[in-house]
Amino acid sequence: LLALLPLGSTLRKRKRKVLGREDENTAEEDTPVVLTDSVCLIPGGEPVVRLEDAPGNARRIFTGVDIGASVEEVWEVMTNYEELESRIPNLAQNQVMKRSEDGGARLWQVGQAKWTVLGKDFFFKACTTLDVHLWPNGLPSEMTAGQQMCASSSEEVRDYDRTLPLVRDIFPRPFSISDEGVPVRDITMQNVLNERSDFVHYRGVWRFQPLHGCAVDGQDMMRLTFSVECQDMM
Repeated sequence: LLALLPLGSTLRKRKRKVLGREDENTAEEDTPVVLTDSVCLIPGGEPVVRLEDAPGNARRIFTGVDIGASVEEVWEVMTNYEELESRIPNLAQNQVMKRSEDGGARLWQVGQAKWTVLGKDFFFKACTTLDVHLWPNGLPSEMTAGQQMCASSSEEVRDYDRTLPLVRDIFPRPFSISDEGVPVRDITMQNVLNERSDFVHYRGVWRFQPLHGCAVDGQDMMRLTFSVECQDMM
């Protein structure tokens, strides 16, 4: 449940630029609509995060990091479902209920976030049952919402997404786009109907892509992004 994380962000283009959390940014520091190959993040820095409103008091959350590893290595980690609890920050509980023939799984997860106010810690937990599916050649475009918004201004995208409906089996646009010919892999997650969940609607997509232009000679570099739209029961 990466959507529960209070994430900051660090961007590097030709000059280093630091972005804070979106709720602390000015309009001029708005997080990009998408990350492109022309933008290199700082490996080991805090993830970039973008928040958007959606219909029905729902939210769309986008986050991304660059990792000094190959796509294959990170893919192997993220599909080792039994170990996700030790890999994803703020994932308090993770149970593999069953595996599917395509390499996916059904998971029961509990995410936790913490805030400190006046020296006192406050915790928020949310749980859901998720079906995970693997897309080694990328998610089909017909299963992606807002596909063409990458060329629009940030404010136009926010206005568009406020009215973009939440539709089952249609996933939020990936937070990263790559140059033509660069292979991508996706993992989708969707809440299971009539199973335990604090969400009416939870759909997300992890995207994996190599970053040849951001890598130091002789080293692998890849980008991992997560896009999710969620609507709780309240």
